[in-house]
Amino acid sequence: YTRQFNFVWTVNWRFIGDRVFASHEWALILAAAHIALLVALAVVVWPRLSHSTLPTIVRQGFTRRAHSDVSATEVAVVMFSANFVGIVCARSLHYQFYAWYAHMLPLLLVHARLPLVAVPVVWLVIECAWNVFPSTHTSSLALLAAHIVILVGIFRAPTHAKLS
Repeated sequence: YTRQFNFVWTVNWRFIGDRVFASHEWALILAAAHIALLVALAVVVWPRLSHSTLPTIVRQGFTRRAHSDVSATEVAVVMFSANFVGIVCARSLHYQFYAWYAHMLPLLLVHARLPLVAVPVVWLVIECAWNVFPSTHTSSLALLAAHIVILVGIFRAPTHAKLS
């Protein structure tokens, strides 16, 4: 955690200030949050996708079967949600990162089961936040708020939610 990130280009944590942004403690907080959220996804969210438990999923992952009950959408939700947690907890997102995860947003927004009117609003907030150059405290907070709405939605998605 000794790599120093350039505060000038950050989009996601502009509002915390340069001193906090560059601190070792902030890096550790983000790393801990990242690990905690990935564990929570693995224990709470991902087993719900297959209506199973984590131990059962792990056990089935090590058995050979000609056919899997896991849909392509479920695989995408697992991969995209894990990747999204990395985005939310990234120490610094620069402008090129939006192109890296924008394609995941439609599926994550649908999976989050937000009210229909909220889906385009959250997407628009993210789009607007990424189109402010240089980023501001407001655009940075808006991006974080939109990310948190999606993340909470992913965790609150009903157990019966099947997308495919």
